[in-house]
Amino acid sequence: MIYGISFGIMIGLMLFLTTSIKDQTFVGYHMIKMLIISIPLGVITIGSIISLRYRKLKKRTNGVNDAQDSISDFALYIDSDNNKVSGRLLLSDDKLSFYDLETGKCLFETALSDIHPIIKKLKFLPIPIGFSWMNEMNKVNVSFPYYWIKLIDTDRNKMILQP
Repeated sequence: MIYGISFGIMIGLMLFLTTSIKDQTFVGYHMIKMLIISIPLGVITIGSIISLRYRKLKKRTNGVNDAQDSISDFALYIDSDNNKVSGRLLLSDDKLSFYDLETGKCLFETALSDIHPIIKKLKFLPIPIGFSWMNEMNKVNVSFPYYWIKLIDTDRNKMILQP
């Protein structure tokens, strides 16, 4: 949603500025009209593109550790050599794994007991972008890192409490 809204605002402002420069007028009403039109279009366009990419990835990795209570989302994995790979982050009952978007191969599988995540934030703003673990060597950028950390901690605590 946030990407779509941002894309819509960018398109609306570009349309407004091109018509304003051409007509040499600046009317606030026209800017609001362009934004009202472009924001839903941005949400629909970006949302459908992201949804289609995710379905394709989910289909490619379907059946791999997909339990009924597993949770997955798009993510960006950054390894210790600073290589960036887009893909699917999957949290199952006892492990966290990541599947490459292009090949569908599993890049890592880590037991939840080995993960002690640390929140990563942008350098210039205190906005959380992901989390790291294993001495901050591996990083995963996800949309809601605090939610993922809460899920990892909850699943880890369930593992400890089971006999």
